[in-house]
Amino acid sequence: MLYSVEWDTVTVTIVLLFDDARLHKIFTLLGLPAFACSIDNGEQADFQVSQQAENHYILKTHYSNEETVFTCMNDLLVNTVNQIAFYFLRRSQQLMLHGGAIVVNNEAVLFSGLSHSGKTSLAVNAWLSNYAVLGDDIIACDSNSHTVTAFPKPLRKRLPSLDIPAEIMQKSGEANVIAGQFTYDTGLFIGRKSPNMVDYNQPIKIKALYYLERGENTSATVLNRSSALVLALMQVYPNQHCLKMTEIIRYLASKSAVKRLVIGECDQQKALEIVCG
Repeated sequence: MLYSVEWDTVTVTIVLLFDDARLHKIFTLLGLPAFACSIDNGEQADFQVSQQAENHYILKTHYSNEETVFTCMNDLLVNTVNQIAFYFLRRSQQLMLHGGAIVVNNEAVLFSGLSHSGKTSLAVNAWLSNYAVLGDDIIACDSNSHTVTAFPKPLRKRLPSLDIPAEIMQKSGEANVIAGQFTYDTGLFIGRKSPNMVDYNQPIKIKALYYLERGENTSATVLNRSSALVLALMQVYPNQHCLKMTEIIRYLASKSAVKRLVIGECDQQKALEIVCG
């Protein structure tokens, strides 16, 4: 069966070549409706999922002409969802920030930073504390309205094993959460249809931006405009939108709303209190 999913102005087509109800979890995790469709002769779907033998699943990516083999359904699902999300990222014309965002008092608090700086931990802790969450890795920004919207990618938390924490399972529900193996680590996906996830079509005014770093003690300091701009531009996708990011930083810096947040070891709760305070 051939399906299409749409976000922004980008459409992705995916062929499911074997019948398994679990495959539809792909669309649940993305939080996007899937529509059965057809394609013209000579065209190929962007993604093709097939099963060669028992516990032998294949994901074929048309744009890179690559085939990846998985021996576990969960591994197939999480990797397929991840690939579809980055397909959207590469083709969208919006300003994308490598970062996350939560809603505090009806305004968006953004946080950006390098990998392993604490973006996902902050987002998941906020979500468990009943704050609305837009994302933890990629968010879409609008420099004209100074707003942010969600991006079709689940929250992805690194795990030491495939055991899903009970509090996450309880809050999200089994249909909206999955753990699987990526190339380098085990990842937990919290689906976009879980409670307290912000809808894609809901732009929210940006209140502040925190640049996350790891350190000994948790603290926040205001960044000047130049420093904030340097740090933010390193996290912009794609590069041609740097001028748009400059406008957002100018807007926030004028209100002293761009800050460096150093997060101490095992001190995520204090970091969340600072961001939400």
